[in-house]
Amino acid sequence: MNEPSTISRRTFLRRAGGTALLLPMSSGALGTVLSACSGGAPQETAELSTAYMTALGLGTNFLEVMVAAERGFFADEGLEVDIMGGQGSGPAIQSVLARSAELARTDPINSIPAVINEGAELTNIATVQQVSPFEIASLPEAPITDPADLDGKTIGIVSAGGGTDTLLDLLLISAGLTPDTVSRPVVGVGFAPYELARNGEIDGWVAQSTARALIEREESVQLPVILPNDHVSLPSSSYILSRQQTDVDSEVPVRFLAGVLRAMEWMLDESNHEQAVADLRVYNPDIDPEQAAFELPLLVESWTAGRGADALLELDTDEWDQAQAGLQGAGLVETTVDLDQLLDTRYLDQVKGR
Repeated sequence: MNEPSTISRRTFLRRAGGTALLLPMSSGALGTVLSACSGGAPQETAELSTAYMTALGLGTNFLEVMVAAERGFFADEGLEVDIMGGQGSGPAIQSVLARSAELARTDPINSIPAVINEGAELTNIATVQQVSPFEIASLPEAPITDPADLDGKTIGIVSAGGGTDTLLDLLLISAGLTPDTVSRPVVGVGFAPYELARNGEIDGWVAQSTARALIEREESVQLPVILPNDHVSLPSSSYILSRQQTDVDSEVPVRFLAGVLRAMEWMLDESNHEQAVADLRVYNPDIDPEQAAFELPLLVESWTAGRGADALLELDTDEWDQAQAGLQGAGLVETTVDLDQLLDTRYLDQVKGR
């Protein structure tokens, strides 16, 4: 299978907003991505190179990898990373299985069924956010505050078949409802779903917590939300790797996680946030810097969930066990498996053991 074409960071910056690339996927699926080479180290000095795909675009939610590139943390590890913005958890998984990307970020509610039900040869190597970045948001005049309130509603999702779609299924099942009781148009993220709700086109939407907080600030409104972690036990977004890579004893995962961990630790200091936003805009020049600066402290908090730096990238094995049991109870996976079929902690252990 052909590898995806990439563009240099200079070319990326010259084209307003980036370039759409068609990425070869298994089963004939195509994913549109934005790609930008890391700028932390000259190409000739990198000992190793890799390709990484986010779950959705090149927004603030995924800037830890961009900061690791721009601050030189990957370069210090002898690693060059080609950073691609994906279009949902499903395409991110496909990119790893099709070897279009060596590493990707996705949601465990998608990666767990892929492994258990479909035999996907992938593993999770670190958790990025220790709490779910998603919520079910609605308008104050028609609040949806409990999964039971979802019955018969139209709820916007980020992408069909992605993590937000499955998350909605789990919340419905937790309330004794069947997934087909809810209509779920794809509405994306940001302010657009809020406007659709105000126009009466949807009753609520799966919102990123950072986007919801920004809407509240800009519109002087308090949006009712359902917090998924209050109702279902699920690990949040994680980095995935093909099991073919684990078999070849590659140094890439360790170096990648080491660079990301340094970037996260660096961003725990709020005095570095202005530079972090500048690094983000290298890859996404069109992003609103004021909005990104507002979202960044909320994002950093989700990395630790109030537990301090030791929680960064932590894989909570108990939570993963509970997650697959919950997915089985909801009928979304056929069985449960040993955790070593879902997780590979060796790389993170090496990084944290330094």
